[in-house]
Amino acid sequence: MDVQEFNSYGGICIVKTLAIDKLVYNTSVLTVPTNFAEKVNYICFKFIWNFKTDKIKRHTIIGPVDKGGLNMVDFNMVVKSLKAAWVKRLCEGDGSKWCSLFSSVTSQY
Repeated sequence: MDVQEFNSYGGICIVKTLAIDKLVYNTSVLTVPTNFAEKVNYICFKFIWNFKTDKIKRHTIIGPVDKGGLNMVDFNMVVKSLKAAWVKRLCEGDGSKWCSLFSSVTSQY
């Protein structure tokens, strides 16, 4: 493991712990602008590479370690998965008040 790879692991750990985790709650309950996730990704990846050009493709870094990646989080996918989780909750919300309220409001659509 060279120094640059070690710095990347540290940067990814910092980003996942201090940045992404803090944003997940807010994005799960608030409306996220369309370009917000891209801006978060841009800032996180710039931080990982010390605000220089990327050394490894972002697609590779996001991948699992056993396939050559570094387990970095793609914030676009986090936002999409949070939205999908709401759909799942709506489908499984048998008889709960908020599910029936949502169904009655959206029934005209």
